[in-house]
Amino acid sequence: MKYIIKEDKLADSSAFLLVLKARYELLKKGLSDKYCLEDFYNVIYAEYDKEVVGVIVFSIMCGRPVCWITIMWVEPEHRKKGVLKKMLIKLKKYVKEDITDEIKFLDLGTHFSNTDMQEISEKLGFSKQWINYRKTL
Repeated sequence: MKYIIKEDKLADSSAFLLVLKARYELLKKGLSDKYCLEDFYNVIYAEYDKEVVGVIVFSIMCGRPVCWITIMWVEPEHRKKGVLKKMLIKLKKYVKEDITDEIKFLDLGTHFSNTDMQEISEKLGFSKQWINYRKTL
């Protein structure tokens, strides 16, 4: 069986339930804030045997040459099989060919304690660019 990689608007996508599951898993671990998922987000998703097994949720930052990735998730039983890498290849192609060739960067963020995601991101060619600070109000 082969992985099929697709793109869609998040609100219209069959991947929406997996996105909600991924958000729930990250919230349980304290690795995500409670951001809402708006209609303007897009999704790249992977199907295996007609089941959605991976998602990348992203948006294009207005006025900046950046595609911001808000969620990258692959179901545990499909990890370490190249699914995330295939979805990133599809994302880069989709952004450049179907949205605008003015996008120069893929950006993502992760919680400082999420060392697994940091390691995966660096293996996929992302580099650390920013340090984010937060103060409780």
